[in-house]
Amino acid sequence: MRNKIFLLLLLIVSFAFAIFTGGKILYLLVYEFAFFILLNYLYIRHIKNSIDIYVISHKDEITVGEEIAYEITLINNSFLPVFNLKIIDYSPLNAKFKSEEWYLMPFKNKKVQKNL
Repeated sequence: MRNKIFLLLLLIVSFAFAIFTGGKILYLLVYEFAFFILLNYLYIRHIKNSIDIYVISHKDEITVGEEIAYEITLINNSFLPVFNLKIIDYSPLNAKFKSEEWYLMPFKNKKVQKNL
């Protein structure tokens, strides 16, 4: 949310600068900046809709202190690559989960096995 507010504020400031100083070059920069913001928004929205994440645990019941093995499957159903894909685990086990970043090529999948 902070990034969206920052980008919107930056766009408004650059537009105000172009209005007060004038010139075709400054308006061109404002339009290009607005185009890149729109392109970034569309890319992120498309990627969020085309990523599938499956977390599979190999045990049905878990006791305290027991080591758990589970498998994370990441699937990219898009024609665009995914850079810096990071999974944030909100389960009660997230204290020991190491966050990693992955890169997925178009129409590829990746399997990662974790032991906690």
